[in-house]
Amino acid sequence: TYSSWQPEGQTSSVHSHATTVEELRSEGIYEVVTPAELVDRLRAKDRSATCVLHPLVGGMPIDEGWSSMRLYGEEVLPALG
Repeated sequence: TYSSWQPEGQTSSVHSHATTVEELRSEGIYEVVTPAELVDRLRAKDRSATCVLHPLVGGMPIDEGWSSMRLYGEEVLPALG
């Protein structure tokens, strides 16, 4: 969806051709993880660990984006204290 917004000849520095979660994971451009997986990854690093969220990545339906944000706010942040 995102690439369809670009004029002919223009490309993004990051471009995914995935149409399923499995394809997206296999491309290695974006990580798709559960809240528990993210908590484990962040705990394994020092207190300066960061993560970048892309809740509306490349045309993601807005309801799914909000769902991701809710999971982050309700499950990830409280677990990290």
